[in-house]
Amino acid sequence: MQNELNSAFEMRIAIKKKQAEQTALKLFTDLGCDLFEHGWQLPIAEKLLDAMCIFIGASHGLIATQQAGTLTIAASKGQTFPVGARIPMAGIFASVLKFPVHFQLHSVNNARLWTYADQAQELTLIAPIALKQQGIGLLAFSCKTAPQALEDAATLQALCGLIAQAIFQAENITSMPDQSILNQLTPREREVFALLPSGQSNAELAEKLGISAGTVKIHVERILAKLNLRDRTRAAVKAVELGYKS
Repeated sequence: MQNELNSAFEMRIAIKKKQAEQTALKLFTDLGCDLFEHGWQLPIAEKLLDAMCIFIGASHGLIATQQAGTLTIAASKGQTFPVGARIPMAGIFASVLKFPVHFQLHSVNNARLWTYADQAQELTLIAPIALKQQGIGLLAFSCKTAPQALEDAATLQALCGLIAQAIFQAENITSMPDQSILNQLTPREREVFALLPSGQSNAELAEKLGISAGTVKIHVERILAKLNLRDRTRAAVKAVELGYKS
């Protein structure tokens, strides 16, 4: 009888472990597919947060990004700070994101993270989001107990790394100039445009490209018109902004 009970117990444990593995795999695959198609954005952050709250059994949660000593809420679930809210990065937040960041699940009782009234029997769980041990932001959850399984903690750490990379890429892409304006130019006009930062004359550009100086002049005039630029100097500046060097 005891052997049967032990076997049944072990089977339940194995089933729960398998379910946890499947849930973790779905978290990774869904996040990867969403980032592949759309990049890091609000709907994806909110969808991911919902899934992570279910994964660790949290009733409230948030994803926050940090910049210049301030945390900005990127996604929230439950009764907590709204998206867009800004929080000074002090106290436990500063400690969690202090360089070099080491992954750790910080369990904090009575931390003032949430706006709901009843915090009885709730535990605030904070995890750093970091890239190359540089703090990018943090995850925070309100749950009854902290994840016990090492596998769950490892899953959260891996997700924090993916989120950090996604946020970093999104910020860098956003800061990059829009190169879609180059679609207005023909291939030859792009060649001329790319050479403008060199400061060479039409004759010098013509010799380099194997065309006449008059043709280069026409290309430059068309570039100015298509890109709505006043003169050749401004066109050279724009070319540098788009990554073309002298």
